[in-house]
Amino acid sequence: ENLSGKGMPYPAESLMVMCDVTEKQMNRLLMELRRREIRIDYKAVLTDTNCTWNVRQMYLEMARERAMYLRMKK
Repeated sequence: ENLSGKGMPYPAESLMVMCDVTEKQMNRLLMELRRREIRIDYKAVLTDTNCTWNVRQMYLEMARERAMYLRMKK
């Protein structure tokens, strides 16, 4: 299986996209995931910018942002 139908394999990481949730609901969800030790590698909120992206685009952007963050953190 692949994301694009063109040989790109599914990523090994997990991705969760949240939409139509309040900040309180999102915080409660994130706290519950931590409490239950459920690991989600990438968490995103649906925005006007990313609402037209497919899963592959969302994953690639989140991976790019994480790499930038880790470089800056050093």
